[in-house]
Amino acid sequence: MDPGRAMEVRDHVDGCGACGAELEELRALLSDFQEIAPATPPRRDLAERVLAMAQTALTPFRHLSSAGWAWVGMVAATVVLVMVVRAPSDARRPSRPPAAIATSEAVRWLVAAQEADGSWSPARWGGRDRWRVGLSGLAVSALASCGADAPELTRALDRGVAFLLREQGEGGRFGPPLAEHLYNHAPATLAILHVIDRHPVTALDGVARRAVDHLVSEQSASGGWGYGNAADAPNSVISAWPLEALLLARAHGRGDLDLAIDTARNWLRSLVDGRGRLGYDRPGAFPHGAATPTAVGLGLGASSEWPPGLLDGDYDLLAVYFMSGASPDDATRERLRRRVAALQVRTGSHAGSFRSADQWARDGGRVYATALALLAWHRL
Repeated sequence: MDPGRAMEVRDHVDGCGACGAELEELRALLSDFQEIAPATPPRRDLAERVLAMAQTALTPFRHLSSAGWAWVGMVAATVVLVMVVRAPSDARRPSRPPAAIATSEAVRWLVAAQEADGSWSPARWGGRDRWRVGLSGLAVSALASCGADAPELTRALDRGVAFLLREQGEGGRFGPPLAEHLYNHAPATLAILHVIDRHPVTALDGVARRAVDHLVSEQSASGGWGYGNAADAPNSVISAWPLEALLLARAHGRGDLDLAIDTARNWLRSLVDGRGRLGYDRPGAFPHGAATPTAVGLGLGASSEWPPGLLDGDYDLLAVYFMSGASPDDATRERLRRRVAALQVRTGSHAGSFRSADQWARDGGRVYATALALLAWHRL
């Protein structure tokens, strides 16, 4: 490409959000390819491994043209050729950054992404603004889980909590009265409980009690939670956050939650099929795949047996998060850690954040992915 044309392309990418995002994702993909470079001569299945990684990592690129996909195939082929011709020794291979470095970079990005009012904007980072309260709750929980006392981190937590307090109504509910309001309310409730873990503040006790009471009032007679009120049909995915909040509140001393928790767990157990997989709203129902609801059951104590092949297919960060709380064995823990690490952006303006490459990307965006990855990482 001649210098003039190269300058035109660079100017376009700098001014086009969509192209800039794709370029960042492709850079991260090439970094992922580099990480699987073998220290010994490559095996016969190397091409299949590279092409499989390309297929998985490029799931978000819905609008690539046929020429774009051809270019991706050419990149994959080039990677295979480079690995075959030049298999680096252990001394020459770039080492993966340790967990502490990945965590600190993610925290810096998350703090920098906070808005002036203390919230985190989903719309600014590829999500939908109706989930601002819940997303801000996830971000506060992620920062609270870090356990550091850096001044900028403390300020971000204080501002985030202040935003959540302004969003709590008289009935205890966080956020606007949406049909799916529990996706806002439950993560915000968890955030307050996590902050109390870190900095016990008497003033937050009443806030947490009202929020938890609201969750109990929204629980259906069967034990789960739905999209409107207690009369709506419950499902396992939206029920995950309320049940986790009840479990954390009980750990804080709420002794009146045993019945609500036991009822919720028994309802989740009723969704398990003969293969040990937990369904969405009934056994065998998997509109979004089996991994996430099954992970919910494992992480929240409704299931104890890991179904065979659970990690063989595709699974998203929400599944990783709940699996991380299910006491995985060492081999499984390492697989989950690799899954999280592979989604972190290493270079560019989004360095430290995590790619939102799953089915909830359009709702939560990059802040959702980064907060959830941090929470999962700290439990792994």
